[in-house]
Amino acid sequence: MLYQDADIVAIDKPAGFYVHRSDDPSIRVPKRYNCMTLLREQMGCYVYPAHRLDRATSGALLFGLNEVSARHLAQLFEYRTVQKTYFTVVRGWVEPKVGIIDRPLKSKDHPLLEAQAAQTDYEVLATLEWPIPNSRYATSRYSLLKVSPRTGRTHQIRRHLAGIGYPLIGDTTYGDREHNQIFKQRKMPGLLLKAQTLGFVHPLSGERVQIESRWSGVWHELFDQFGVCPFNPQKSRRIVHVPT
Repeated sequence: MLYQDADIVAIDKPAGFYVHRSDDPSIRVPKRYNCMTLLREQMGCYVYPAHRLDRATSGALLFGLNEVSARHLAQLFEYRTVQKTYFTVVRGWVEPKVGIIDRPLKSKDHPLLEAQAAQTDYEVLATLEWPIPNSRYATSRYSLLKVSPRTGRTHQIRRHLAGIGYPLIGDTTYGDREHNQIFKQRKMPGLLLKAQTLGFVHPLSGERVQIESRWSGVWHELFDQFGVCPFNPQKSRRIVHVPT
């Protein structure tokens, strides 16, 4: 658990875990990978998910402890008043270093509907070049990004960055298989996307709440490779190239 009061609770969702049972009846979600079920048992009460994270994404996940708080939390996300920060690693050196991706996205569940507005802010924290050849170049380049989606479309960060030529490492749907394999061989498998912070005004108390996820071993290894420290804003703004 990352945060708890009388109305809401936040957990640190591991990669590979589902928020709750899948809407698709053909997908069976084991109890040990179902965050909602595990949290209900741990707390001994019913909990209500306020939003979703992809199964492969890790990080801060928010639940309501009653129907009233759950409804208010859902409205915060619907009205885009929750500040969300993600960290990710992508293929290539992203240019410009700071920008916004403003590209409408079609619904994954209703592809016949018109595309919906979607905006994603990003900042390059560091770049990395490994002396590993790939099918196009003699070396392999990557960028560490801090990303803040303004909207909440399905797979928004993954689709937006892949759409401008910088797919996320570990993304098996929109990513680059060759570069995914490079990271897997270096003991950093899986989707490198972390929901690091959630900031919002508590819907019932009116107090400001800031929730932060914890960094896992894989991310510590990534920060070592990129030569940055996310806990130090000054260092995190340095652009470094670390061949290994």
